[in-house]
Amino acid sequence: MTKASLFSIFFSGLFSIAIGQTSNLVLTYEQNNKWLDSLSTLSLDNKLRMINERLLSDTNVFTRQSYPDRIKAADQIGNRKYSDGKPILVVNQSALIIDNKTQNKKIIALTQLLTTDYIADITVLKATEPATLALYGTSGQCGILLLRLKKKKFNEKFKELKLISSYAQTKPHLILKTITYAGEYIFGYDIDKTAGGYITIYPESDTTVLFYFASNRGAPSYSMGELFGRLKVKAQNELVFVSSNSDTKDCNFVCKFSSNKLEIETINEQDNCGFGNGISVDAHYKRMSKAVPKYFIDETGRKSYFKRTSPEIWRQQ
Repeated sequence: MTKASLFSIFFSGLFSIAIGQTSNLVLTYEQNNKWLDSLSTLSLDNKLRMINERLLSDTNVFTRQSYPDRIKAADQIGNRKYSDGKPILVVNQSALIIDNKTQNKKIIALTQLLTTDYIADITVLKATEPATLALYGTSGQCGILLLRLKKKKFNEKFKELKLISSYAQTKPHLILKTITYAGEYIFGYDIDKTAGGYITIYPESDTTVLFYFASNRGAPSYSMGELFGRLKVKAQNELVFVSSNSDTKDCNFVCKFSSNKLEIETINEQDNCGFGNGISVDAHYKRMSKAVPKYFIDETGRKSYFKRTSPEIWRQQ
């Protein structure tokens, strides 16, 4: 027997041991959340190792809530275990469809691509994060793993596996890190008694978001003010606005996000945002929506789409 034959037998043996292992299987939501928490803390190469181990062991795991028409087929396999679900893998905005009929050889081939030679970084999104809901709704109930390739040409290697669904393309803006801030936040509920307003936030890049703010001072003047601008990430859950417009150059404030709340506070009393007397962005806001907004309607009734409108263009209109 040649050395090559011996190596082939040894290599196949390793995978036959790893495929379908029943020890340390991730079967419940709680176990899966702990697995995602652990994954988030690791370096890239260790993340890939942990994901590959999960892929191999999950060949023995059947998901209860997905593909109910295949339960009968799965029951015919005596050693199959049942779980609450598995994370979705998204490679360069394309979801990989790995279900109970996926061939083991395809999973092995996939693990051979999930290395630092091909993968640039990995973002872990838990089911509790707004980004997960926006991406896949309840389908992401066990989390999403966003994998970015080092080179676009590597896409072809993943396509060759025929695991990418033609209908499961994600929208580019939905995988931005700033999607966790997306949505609508409001303060005040009755302008006859107190000031009220809202701010709508749209993820523009991994480090910036666009926002539209509108407020009403309330009785008796009912003065109104609005601002369309760009926030920049300063720290985790903290974004800052420093105006580049000469008309509002002294308008600076910081946005602090926590759970479903937002606190906006003026920086160094620089609140000259052009709103008029008695109007300020400073307030405690409640998050009303986690959906990525498409547009906003200003005080004149004009509809502006975030994707096509920058603050610089909007001011000139």
